Amino acid sequence: MSVETPHLSWPPKPSSFSLICLLLGALFVSGCERGDADVQTEQASVVVLGDSIMAWNEEAGQSVGHAMEEALGYPVERRAVVGARFDDPYFADDSIPAQLPGEAWDWVVFDWGGNDVNDGCECLSCDALLADLLDLDGQEGQVADFVTGLRAGGSRVIIVTYYDLPEDALYGFDACGDELKSIRERSARLAERLDGVFVYDLSALTDAEDLDAYDPDRVHPSARTSTLAGQGIAEMIRGLH
Repeated sequence: MSVETPHLSWPPKPSSFSLICLLLGALFVSGCERGDADVQTEQASVVVLGDSIMAWNEEAGQSVGHAMEEALGYPVERRAVVGARFDDPYFADDSIPAQLPGEAWDWVVFDWGGNDVNDGCECLSCDALLADLLDLDGQEGQVADFVTGLRAGGSRVIIVTYYDLPEDALYGFDACGDELKSIRERSARLAERLDGVFVYDLSALTDAEDLDAYDPDRVHPSARTSTLAGQGIAEMIRGLH
């Protein structure tokens, strides 16, 4: 978001209203109704894809995408779906890449891999599955192909990586700690080698001992964490756009 510095034409032709605006403008710029030409907001087209980490708290209007939209001050398209996998062998149309609308986007924000490793290998022997998605060097795999395609189309990309989970995380995710860490590392290596690709690491927002950071299932984000994540991603976009 960029803000143009308001300017006055000289010599001014003051009226009583404009004098009041000049006196109070430093404190109440918006209250003077100075018009859209004075202060402009640069909007980017932003879409959020992913699984339930990105979609959680949607019904309450407190998802990551909602928080991004509020922080940015302009619309954010929210397409993340609970239960989505990056590579869905049974329902390809429900995969994370398939969530992307056809038009070009300035920013594509997505997470990947959580449901893939939990559903596909139960977070046990997952090396082959992870390598198919993104290899250890962040150079090859379906995620690398997806991101490379986005960059070729002009989109900049933010990969959101998972936080650590408490020991009593439900749905089998209590066994996924090593895999979630590996997803963070692989994503970071991908971002290091490609211009216009960035990582937002949710583990910086949470502590597995702070249960208020999580939904009662100990897997999904609390409204507080979704909000902090959305605000942080929005700040990244503002700083780079």
